[in-house]
Amino acid sequence: MDVALLGWWWLGLAPAAALLLGSALSPTDPVLAGDVGVPDPGVEPDLARDNEIRFTLTTEAGLNDGLAMPFVLVALLLAGTHVSIGTDVLLPLPIGVLVGLALGRLLAWAFFRIPSSRFRLAEYSDGLVLLALAFLPFAVAELLHGNGFLAVFTAAVCVRTSERSHGYHEVLHTFGRQLERLFVAITLLGLGFALGDGLLRGTTLLEVLFAAVAVFVIRPLTGVGSLIRSPARGRAALAIAFFGVRGIGTLYYLAYGLHQANLPGADQLWRVGALAVALSVLIHGILAAPVMRRVEERGAHVPRHPGRAARSRWRT
Repeated sequence: MDVALLGWWWLGLAPAAALLLGSALSPTDPVLAGDVGVPDPGVEPDLARDNEIRFTLTTEAGLNDGLAMPFVLVALLLAGTHVSIGTDVLLPLPIGVLVGLALGRLLAWAFFRIPSSRFRLAEYSDGLVLLALAFLPFAVAELLHGNGFLAVFTAAVCVRTSERSHGYHEVLHTFGRQLERLFVAITLLGLGFALGDGLLRGTTLLEVLFAAVAVFVIRPLTGVGSLIRSPARGRAALAIAFFGVRGIGTLYYLAYGLHQANLPGADQLWRVGALAVALSVLIHGILAAPVMRRVEERGAHVPRHPGRAARSRWRT
């Protein structure tokens, strides 16, 4: 919402366009944020289980893709498209969660608990099963007019918590990391082609400043504010607040919103969104690995509140 208000006041965008821009810039990217994501299940327990920074950023990246969609739809409603608050904005959220819970438990049973080992998916060291965990909940949720992103996130959490210590999680994690590297290369290549083909033609200094402020000022300030009552303190809170990597989610929601409605200033929205992604990839990409290594060497990643131990059990 802060970015939307800034876009309305600073860039002079119409309310619908400003809300779409704010919604598109809200998701953080689980692919481009791989260096700050949860580590391999095979690493030392303290790093995997008690890492407040990596757990928080991974959870945010997985969850907020789905939570951004209602705001995109409200922006489309303001633009005059036929959007219903009940059936289009609110109802898909519980449907997505319920579909994710149902299919997550079904997939967990298929992975770990089928009585016959011949049919138990975890007996086969094939990470391609990870694609079923992503595509099946998304497709079913969308068919039922639900939120596919929330369905995928919920299903993944169900599978992860159903059998925390199984070695198959490491197979899935390794395959997921390989897919991440592939998608990073494709995303950056596509963004580079678009930038070189004139996507930023007509960019003003104000737009550059807006993208930088949205990613490197508004995100850290709101992030620190949201962590006031959390166990994350000091360097941990600063790391969580700073590493809000922008990427595919921003480009997806801009494309979706501008395809659904003929909003004024579409070129400007694309320029600001692409600038935010490019700046984020550049700065966060350079700083992620050394900053996380230094923070973890100092032990700032471990939560200080003892009551968080129960929550951290499903992280490994």
